[in-house]
Amino acid sequence: MKCMICFFSPTRSTYNVCKNMVYILKSYGYEVDMLDVTKRELRERKNTNHIFYDLYIIAFPVYSQRIPDIFSEYLHRISINSHNAIIVSTYGSVTEGNALSQAAAILNKKNLQIYGAIALPSEHSYRSAFMSGYIYDNHTEELENFFTNALFNIESKKEVKIRSNLAVGMFFSQKFLAGITLKVPNVIKEKCVRCNKCIQACPTNAIDINLNISANQCIRCAACVKVCEVEARECVFKNHISRIIVAKGIQRKGKPVIFT
Repeated sequence: MKCMICFFSPTRSTYNVCKNMVYILKSYGYEVDMLDVTKRELRERKNTNHIFYDLYIIAFPVYSQRIPDIFSEYLHRISINSHNAIIVSTYGSVTEGNALSQAAAILNKKNLQIYGAIALPSEHSYRSAFMSGYIYDNHTEELENFFTNALFNIESKKEVKIRSNLAVGMFFSQKFLAGITLKVPNVIKEKCVRCNKCIQACPTNAIDINLNISANQCIRCAACVKVCEVEARECVFKNHISRIIVAKGIQRKGKPVIFT
């Protein structure tokens, strides 16, 4: 049996969960391929993979209570050669929003049946702006239990319906919410050592060779902040309300949201 894990993970939190999934799936006899479409050039490649997969998994972080727009656009565009799907998301403990139901709608339009979906709490992308907060593991036990049930659903042909939540993200664009929450992470030149890791980490190629960030292209994922080893990038909130909301989220231990 063959499985594809297609994922988007600028800060690598979702990627770490994907590595855990590979181990679990192999224990069930699956041969697993991974497709990382975090980089823009990878998302823009022509889809030439015609392999049929017994299971197709998409994995992504929640942005402004939804699936990231650029990952959503990618999924809408590609062809997926499979009938069975599982959805995995990570969220920074504030809220999982409508990301799972939104992702399910995209896959359903491509005639894939959903047999399980899970949103796992993870370290918030903006955690560096605070002195404290939970640091999460990869939820091995929760993932193992989830996949036991989801794979049984596939065998039983028991599709899963994912309910939609009432969330603020339903009424405003992702770009708008991100833009009013966080400033573009400017470089602190006194600390910068010009390693260019921030340029390499950016999923939208928003950082130029002078380390300036395009406000229009930046999606406020904070990948450049996370990857900087000398703290030359920082998360700065635009308003006090946003800071309070995120602070409350990272200071409480979120729980997995599971549909099986």
